[in-house]
Amino acid sequence: AAQSTWGNSMEVPESPMVSDRAGESAFIESIMQSRAQRPWKKIKNTCVFLRLAADSSGERTPTSSSPKQASGHAGTLRSVGQYLHKVFTKVEHEALMRLHIDPLGAFAPQFMGVVEIEGTKYLKMQDVLLSMRSPNIMDVKMGCRTFLEHEASNPKRRTDLLPKARKLLERHPSVRLTPEQEQSGLTKLEYMRLRDTTSSTASLGFRVDGMLPHGQPPCDCLALDHTRDTALRSLRLFLTGASPQQRMSMAQRLRDLRAVLDTSDFFRNSEVVGSSLLFVYDNANPEKAGVWVIDFGKTVAAPHDLLHTVPWTLGNHEDGYLAGLHNLTEMFVQTLDEGHPPTPT
Repeated sequence: AAQSTWGNSMEVPESPMVSDRAGESAFIESIMQSRAQRPWKKIKNTCVFLRLAADSSGERTPTSSSPKQASGHAGTLRSVGQYLHKVFTKVEHEALMRLHIDPLGAFAPQFMGVVEIEGTKYLKMQDVLLSMRSPNIMDVKMGCRTFLEHEASNPKRRTDLLPKARKLLERHPSVRLTPEQEQSGLTKLEYMRLRDTTSSTASLGFRVDGMLPHGQPPCDCLALDHTRDTALRSLRLFLTGASPQQRMSMAQRLRDLRAVLDTSDFFRNSEVVGSSLLFVYDNANPEKAGVWVIDFGKTVAAPHDLLHTVPWTLGNHEDGYLAGLHNLTEMFVQTLDEGHPPTPT
C-alpha cells in the first residue's frame, strides 16, 4: 500500500471499510480481540462511576474501590457514601464553580463543594449511577483537540515522544513520520495532533474513548475509532442491550443539551478541552438512561467568546465542541431507525 508522510497536513487516510452489514461481525470480532489483547487504559475516570459493584446475589453494594474500575488515572476518583470524590485541581474547581450557576449545570453531576480527607482535597459530586443496578457505560470525548493552547506553544523537539508516536502509527501503517521527526523527535504540538488525528477527534469532533458493558470486559474503542464508519459501529455496539425507550431518551438528551448550549455563558466563554459525555443505561430498567457532561480538568475561561464550530488554529482557542456534538447526535439518531444492533458473541 502507498504510504503518506505525516507532517503539517495532519491528514490520515481512511481505512477501506467493508459494506455496513457484511462488516458488522468482523468489526465486533476485532473489538473482542482488542478486549483480550489490550490492558484497559483509556476510559479515564469515567468508569469509576461504577462505584457500586455486583456481589454474588446480583445486588449492588457500596465499595470504595470498585473491582470494575477501569481508569487510566487510578486513585483520582473515589466513592464515599452516596457521592464521588475527585482529587482537587484548581482548573476543574474553577470550571465547576462557574458551571454550578449556569444552565449547563443541569447536564453535569451536581457539584457539592470541596472536602478534605486525611490531608487530601477532593471535589465532591453526585454519583449519577447510584440508582442503576446494571449500568452500561460509554465515554465519548468531545471536541476537535484534546490539548490546551499553552501545551502547543513549545517548539522544542523531543525524542522521548518518538516511541509513543510509533505506537500510534502501528495502527496506521499508511502514515509515517517525516525524516526530521524520525531524527530529532516531535514537538509536543506535533505529537498531540498526531494522537488526535489518528482517532476520530480531528475528523468528527468526538471520539468514543471506551465503553464498559455490564458484566463484560471493557472495550478499547480508541484503538479502532478513526473513521465515521468505525465510530458508528462503536455506537451500535454500545446500544446492543438498550431498549427503544432508552435509545430515544439518550437521543433527546443530546438534542436538549444542544439547545442549552446556546443559552450558556459558561460554554460561550470557555475553551472546553478534554471534556466527555457519559452515556449510561440500565439493563435492569428499560426506561432508565442518561447522558451527562463530565471532566472539566482542562476547561478554562477563554479570552473571548468562542463559536465552537470553526477549525482550531493556534491562538483562536476554538475547540470544535459543537461540530462534534452535531456529528455525534446525527450518528446516534441514525441508529434509532436501524433496529437493535447485532449482539456480540
